[in-house]
Amino acid sequence: MQPDSDDASPSNLLPTAAASLFAEKTVRGMSSEQKFPYEMCRVRGSARDRGRAYGQWLRDRLRKFLETELGPLLDHHGVGIDERGQFAEACMPYLVDHTPRTWAFVRGLSDSTGLRVRELTLLLACEDLLWSRRHGHNAACFAISARETTDGETYLGQTWDWPWRMWTHRHLVHQTAAEGVRILTYGFPGLWSCAGMNSNGVSLVWTGGGDHASNTDARPRPGVPSSALIAEVLEQSSFDAAVQCAMQVVHAGWFVLLLAARDGRLARIEASPGAKTCERPPSMTCAHALFTAEGVRATVGQPDAGRAVGYHARYARLCELLLSHSGRMDHNVLAGFLRDHVEETATASICRHPDETKSEWAWGTLDGLLFSPSLNQSWFIPGPPCQNRVHALRYKSRGGH
Repeated sequence: MQPDSDDASPSNLLPTAAASLFAEKTVRGMSSEQKFPYEMCRVRGSARDRGRAYGQWLRDRLRKFLETELGPLLDHHGVGIDERGQFAEACMPYLVDHTPRTWAFVRGLSDSTGLRVRELTLLLACEDLLWSRRHGHNAACFAISARETTDGETYLGQTWDWPWRMWTHRHLVHQTAAEGVRILTYGFPGLWSCAGMNSNGVSLVWTGGGDHASNTDARPRPGVPSSALIAEVLEQSSFDAAVQCAMQVVHAGWFVLLLAARDGRLARIEASPGAKTCERPPSMTCAHALFTAEGVRATVGQPDAGRAVGYHARYARLCELLLSHSGRMDHNVLAGFLRDHVEETATASICRHPDETKSEWAWGTLDGLLFSPSLNQSWFIPGPPCQNRVHALRYKSRGGH
């Protein structure tokens, strides 16, 4: 595909391999000769226009995802219909007041799909509802500044761990806002911004922090759902504005956000319904299931030395990989971390394989995601990452960004 000469054109997002961005969904076990294995939706204009166009692109897939996937998933984890409806209703005023661009996108999505904004808010709130019900399915994520890399670039990466049956629903969304900012995100129907980067040099990955909430039977509070917050953060014009947005919004649940700027600055934002903190790691940081900020740990009853449960092994493995490669990392090394699979100790693997013989809701690593705000480039690894090749996308625009 040839690049478009106009900076603002969404076709400035190019595959670095010779592949079509509009390839059909592929089956598991794809070969390296197959096309780019992600569908991409391209939208532009105001936030409401973009939401409307996204809904038109999804067509009936959004309603199907809500009825056949998300609803049954919430049922499986004991989140009742009344509880989720009441929670979505309670969160809506916070979307209006705290995340105006996300709210406008939701309204546009409602315009074109016919779904009520309450149903779409429930989609955005599904992670917050689920974190209080499940153990050990957190994503593994990291942020690396130029101080730690051989190429002088900054990187963010994460796994996306969800029920394996969701695999066919994931896609990429490329937005060009009316103000000119371009946003690339990984998502699912109605969850258009699960992680990503923008052309203003802001990138974000994250993991939920709800394992300790599930230990104490805690519940999210009315506020901005995590997925809505991520969408709003990636609309921001600068790294500082993105961090400020994340800190000022009244949030609903538990999470650890890792943000990186084009100039190598990092931020780590931890939150529970009772607290939120922001730290600025000098060179690298990673996250999985554990909070590290004292104020947040106290609100979820997380002691300094927690229980020796299986999912801690994955966090320890990620720390081991980062520390043992300090000063020697680049995108190839970091993609290797996302593909890391430890057969002898499955709980320590970064790449997780589902055991579909035990449950139709078996969890696994659907994809590995890697972003570089300094290169304006991203890499995607279909799951299981250890069995598939890395696919790269880059922005091409004037000035190299």
